Amino acid sequence: MNKIKAYFKGFTKRDYIRYFYHMFLVILGSFLLAFGTGAFLVPYDIVTGGLSGLGIIIQHAVGEETLVVDIVIMVANWVLFFVGLIFLGKKFSLQTLLSVIVYPLALSFILRVLKPEDWICFENVTSATSSFDPRLTTLLASVCGSVFVGLGCAITFRGGGSTGGFDVIAFIGQKYLKIKCSVGTFFIDASIILIGLFVLKDFSGVIIGIIGAFIVALIIDKVFIGASESYIAFIVTDCYQEITDSIVKEIDRSTTILDVVGGYTQEKKKMIKIVFSRKEYTKILDIISKYDSKAFVSITKAHEINGEGFSPLKASRKNKK
Repeated sequence: MNKIKAYFKGFTKRDYIRYFYHMFLVILGSFLLAFGTGAFLVPYDIVTGGLSGLGIIIQHAVGEETLVVDIVIMVANWVLFFVGLIFLGKKFSLQTLLSVIVYPLALSFILRVLKPEDWICFENVTSATSSFDPRLTTLLASVCGSVFVGLGCAITFRGGGSTGGFDVIAFIGQKYLKIKCSVGTFFIDASIILIGLFVLKDFSGVIIGIIGAFIVALIIDKVFIGASESYIAFIVTDCYQEITDSIVKEIDRSTTILDVVGGYTQEKKKMIKIVFSRKEYTKILDIISKYDSKAFVSITKAHEINGEGFSPLKASRKNKK
């Protein structure tokens, strides 16, 4: 309780509004993720990777008459949450906690109470065509489900949260094995899709699942300002020291402070340059607005970042000789 009071100490009304707004975004994103999974992907056995793909594979293995997808996702999510707590620390785990709670509960509610298979039926749409192909219904379901899943993930990221799941394994690989998170996530999802091919024995379904995975990535890319995992922010502010101290303390990132001169006013200012990752995006903006809501902020995607805290810089083979 004392730690909670200490965390909120000094919060202004604006800070509380921003805090609960971010919570709302994480909850909304988790519900959209659950709806896309429960209403479209699960009923049509569409494996696009992630915990939902694992749940569908296990569901198919134990038999269609027993609903276990939501249980698998709930158990796996909590197991991975505690794995993340051990290997990645409290800060990362707290970012995933709200989604870990909301997403499985919302998914269970959709699958067991709303029962979307009773009122979402693409067969009625496709059967109206003269040349009916059952795979068309699966493709429609994959597109719709992937859009909701992508929106859910992107909105959760915008709220400063994380959807957890196999992202935990990807981040552990990045921290200890220096494997880029995007590469680790790709191999995990690809492995699940391949397992789905052998278990479900449906090659066309696998292709549709891959299409769905690309749609999810595209939606996240558009909603969450690109797929790049690293960003560079340039901040012109009079509160450069307070912002720098807060970034170092709360995010554990270093900054570079530069002397700049306004081209029009010729006024001397200080500019902060900071490189940060996708999961720190919202927190950076929060810190800036907390100390200087009128600061001039420019954020760009970084093509590649090497060095401490990011991917190690590797010499080419030519330079090694």
